[in-house]
Amino acid sequence: MAELWGINVKIVNNTDYDIAITGAEIDPLTIFASNIVEWTEIGKSVAFTTDFSTSAITSYMNGSVLWNSTDGMVVNRGDLATQNISMEIFVNGMSEFSQTQTTNGAVTVCTWDDIIDGGNLTLTFNAVS
Repeated sequence: MAELWGINVKIVNNTDYDIAITGAEIDPLTIFASNIVEWTEIGKSVAFTTDFSTSAITSYMNGSVLWNSTDGMVVNRGDLATQNISMEIFVNGMSEFSQTQTTNGAVTVCTWDDIIDGGNLTLTFNAVS
C-alpha cells in the first residue's frame, strides 16, 4: 500500500471579496467573503490559483500557490495597485514558517525538504485600511 501524504490547506477569507480556487483537489471552489475553507491536497506537485472578485468587480486580484520537489512551496498573494489586502502565510511541516505578504510578487516560503513529509498550509487574507 502506498504511503499516505498530504498538505492540509486552510484559507481564511477576511475580505469583502469572494475567492475562486482553480486547479486544487476540490476544484472548483469559491470561498465567500468572511468564510473559511479547509481541504487536503494529496499531490506532491500542486499548483492552484486564487481569483478575488465581487459582483461588481471581476478578477480584482489573481494569486497562486504551488509546491513541488524543485521549487519547494511558493505563494503569490497577487498584484495590487493599492495594497489593501494582506496575506498571512503559515506552514507547519518539518519546521514552522510564518510571514505576511503585503507587497506584489511571489514568496518562497520553504524548501521541499521542509514539507517532504506533508504538513499544513494556512493562508489568511485580511483587508488592510
